Amino acid sequence: MIYVIIAGENSGDKLGASLMRAIKSHNNEAQFYGIGGALMQAENLKCLLPMEQISFFGFTTVFLHIRSIYRAINKVAGFINYLKPTCVITIDSPDFAIRVCRRINVPTHKIHYVAPTIWAMRPKRAKIFAETYDAILTLLPFEPPLFNCHKPNCAHFIGHNMFLADDLQSARNNKQKLIKQNSIIKQNPNKRLIGLMFGSRRSEITSLLPIFIETAQKILATNPDSHFIIVTFPKYQAYIAEYIAAQYNDDLPNPLPHTIISDETQRFDSMTICDFAIAASGTVSLHLAMLQVPHLVAYRVGAVNFFIGKMLLTIKQFNLFNIMAEAKRNLLPENHVARDTQIVPEYIQEKCTAEQIYHGANQLCDKDYQQQQLQNLNLLLEQMRPPSLAPDYIAKKINSILTE
Repeated sequence: MIYVIIAGENSGDKLGASLMRAIKSHNNEAQFYGIGGALMQAENLKCLLPMEQISFFGFTTVFLHIRSIYRAINKVAGFINYLKPTCVITIDSPDFAIRVCRRINVPTHKIHYVAPTIWAMRPKRAKIFAETYDAILTLLPFEPPLFNCHKPNCAHFIGHNMFLADDLQSARNNKQKLIKQNSIIKQNPNKRLIGLMFGSRRSEITSLLPIFIETAQKILATNPDSHFIIVTFPKYQAYIAEYIAAQYNDDLPNPLPHTIISDETQRFDSMTICDFAIAASGTVSLHLAMLQVPHLVAYRVGAVNFFIGKMLLTIKQFNLFNIMAEAKRNLLPENHVARDTQIVPEYIQEKCTAEQIYHGANQLCDKDYQQQQLQNLNLLLEQMRPPSLAPDYIAKKINSILTE
C-alpha cells in the first residue's frame, strides 16, 4: 500500500513518525511519500518538499510567501494525482492540507488527522472539511459533532496523542526520580527550577525571547536561588545563547543562571523537573499539564496579524484548557476555580510584557495555587484520553476506514 502523509509543523512531524511506525507494524511493505521533518524521514518517508517550505505562521508571513505556497500545493497535488496512492493523510496544517486535497482528482481515501480549530475561528471550514475528507480524526471530544452535522460519521474522536507518547509518559511517571537525580538540585536542594519555552517558530523566538529573558532577570532579582531551564530546538540554541550572553555587560554583570536543552531525547525530562514554567501559548501547555508542571502562557504577534486574527476569532481565550473549562465549567468544582478566573494565566499581546508576566510568575510560586491549577488541569486532561492506549490504535482506526 502507498501512503502520502503531509505534515507542516514539528508537532505534525512527530505524529506522522509515530503513525508510520504503527502502520509498518501491520504492513511492512507500506511505502510513504509526502512532506515531513527529520522524524518522518527517519521512518523512510520519501520527501517531496522540505517541511519548512509550507510552515508559515501569521497572515503577513503567509501573504509574503503566497506564491511559493501555491507552487507547493500544486506540486504536491500533481504528484498525488500521478502516484494514485491508497490513502492521503494530512496532519494539522489545515489551510495547506485542504487546498491540496481539493485538487486531488484520482480515487483515494483522504483522511485528516488533528481537526482544524473551527470552534476558535472560521467555523464555515467545518462543512468544507466534511465534504472534502472521507474521515477526520479529532483530538478533542467536543469536535466530532461540529463536522458530523454536515456529513454523518465523518469525524471520529481518537483522543490526544500525548497519552501515547512514550517519552512524555516516561517523564511523567519518573518525575520525582528525575528531580532527585538532577545535578542542580543535588548541589542545592533549595534551587527553584523555572522553565522557559519560547515556541517552535522563528517568529515566536524573536518575539518572546527578549520578554521572557527580561522576566527571568526580574525573577532572579527577588529570587536569587532561581535557575532557568530553557527548552528549545537545536536550530535555535546558538541564537538563544548569543542573545543571553549579549545582555550582560558592565551595567548588568551577573549572568542569568540557565541551562539550554535542545536535545529532543531530553526535552520532556527537562520540562518535568521544573517547579513552574513560562511558555509560549500552544501545544507545550498540554505537555506541561501532562508533566504536572504549573505554568502560564504568553504570546505576541505583529499588529497586522493581531488585528486580522481578532476579526476572525470567535473565542475570548487562547489556551485550550481555558477554552475547555469555559465550555465545560461544570467539570470543575465551584471551590476550585471562579467563573472569571483562567486556569492557565494568559498574557497575550499588550499583556505580554515582562512586568505583567513577572507578577504572574509570582502567583505560580504559591504552592496552594499550584495544587489548584494542577487539579483543574487533570480533570480536563481526562476528557482528552483516547478510547484505547494501544500504540497502534490510530493505525487500526485508519485501516478500518480504508476497508469500509
